[in-house]
Amino acid sequence: MHALWEAAWIHEAFWTLQNLFSRARIERRVAGSQEGKLVSKETMYTIGDFLIQIKNGYMGRKKEITIPYSKAVFSIGEILAKEGYVKKVSTKSEKQEILVELLYKDKNPAINEIKLVSKPSIHHYLGSKQIKKRIPKHGIGILSTNRGIMTSRDAQKNNVGGELICQIF
Repeated sequence: MHALWEAAWIHEAFWTLQNLFSRARIERRVAGSQEGKLVSKETMYTIGDFLIQIKNGYMGRKKEITIPYSKAVFSIGEILAKEGYVKKVSTKSEKQEILVELLYKDKNPAINEIKLVSKPSIHHYLGSKQIKKRIPKHGIGILSTNRGIMTSRDAQKNNVGGELICQIF
């Protein structure tokens, strides 16, 4: 009988944890949203979500993607547009969303691979002299420096280091 009680307790603890994790992903209605439109909760890592949505958009052959507005995300989007990896980046509906038009060259995506380097749990910092060794010549790295978010080439020109956010090939 004791083993039965123990098994029931383990099952209840597992069910409680499972229920707790599933509640974290539940979508909720946001006040002021468009006629009760369901909106997912804010994520903690908007930069990673943005880059993954771009990657998935290219894999799904989408023309454009939208993502909630963030100053860091918008500046990374502008860098991608300047470097020729996306067609256009603009704000939509009074700075609540960012619209990114994806770029295809001869029906092939402009981006082959996006590698997230720094994450909320792991941060990779590079000095100005380490940038050249870590970033391949055929791609770019995006760094967060004390002078703002910039490409690895710009960071080398300005002789600054920073946190390597991602590499794009």
